[in-house]
Amino acid sequence: MQSDDAVLSLIFKRRDQHSFFGRREDPYKLGLAVEGGSMRAVVTGAMVAALEHLDVLNTFDVVYGSSAGASNAAYFLAQQANQGIRIYLDYLSGRQFIRASAILHGRPPVNLDYLYFEVMKRRITLDWQAVTASPIPLKVLASRVPEGVLDVLEAFESQDDLLRALHASSQMPLVAGAPFSYRGRFYWDAHLLDPKGIQTAIADGCTHILVLRSRPEGLRPRRLNPVEQLLIAPYIRKYSPSLADNFLSRFDQGTNNGAPGLSSQPFISELAPSLGSPDINRLEHRRDRLMAGAFSGMEAILDRFPSGPDLKGRVRQAFADVAEGSRSDLSACPVVR
Repeated sequence: MQSDDAVLSLIFKRRDQHSFFGRREDPYKLGLAVEGGSMRAVVTGAMVAALEHLDVLNTFDVVYGSSAGASNAAYFLAQQANQGIRIYLDYLSGRQFIRASAILHGRPPVNLDYLYFEVMKRRITLDWQAVTASPIPLKVLASRVPEGVLDVLEAFESQDDLLRALHASSQMPLVAGAPFSYRGRFYWDAHLLDPKGIQTAIADGCTHILVLRSRPEGLRPRRLNPVEQLLIAPYIRKYSPSLADNFLSRFDQGTNNGAPGLSSQPFISELAPSLGSPDINRLEHRRDRLMAGAFSGMEAILDRFPSGPDLKGRVRQAFADVAEGSRSDLSACPVVR
């Protein structure tokens, strides 16, 4: 059996058995790893929204989130993924979140404080107590500065504690500012060290890993652009030479920091939008482009998970309603029991 088949088969089997964390009939550890990518994470946000309606949350034993994917993972565990997708479409598609002119005033162009302490705290409030009460742990990844090591942030004690951890995981060098302080340490975006969360899931003992990717299948490895070479890399180096070296070498090698050279286990299945789907820019703010990315993420899940045509149709219609500005509630779509 190929890795992809092994992971999806385990998910389907557990769903059909109504398996729950702590009461498994198998010896495996199944992890969900959610990739971010700033605004590109609208794709994985739609993926977890689709998974929510396919009733597979309880099949997982642990959920990992990298960068903005950590926020998507949190809304998924809180069973609010349908609301989480709206953050990108209704609150981050304007100029309050991304404002290039801020550079002229000495401020970073991306305002993460607005996202975490206004939108997620007051407007589309993340149910942090549901996250912490879930038997399925959320593990938020972040790159520690200046040490240049990846930390796993967990065991959240309050709403602000969780929101600050999510902020730390998403703090992009220069674009969002200096390293972010959390629990007495300083952090940058997890994308610098483990963008997909695969390495962390392997080290954590997962036997099966479902990875949700934010870029379409079949794309050539991304290379550094001039801004990253001339501005961001030197900025990282001021704080952490080791992180700067990793940043440069990873892109020079054309890799995505995955998990090369693995044997048959752990089994890894990476789901991504199909080739030809829109490749969303990390700083995209146009609502129509973000919605196109959300549709591609939704379809990537519906294509691989068996469900009836009626349910697929309702999920697609709910996304279409959001695209038309009706702010339709995806929770109106029943889950598969």
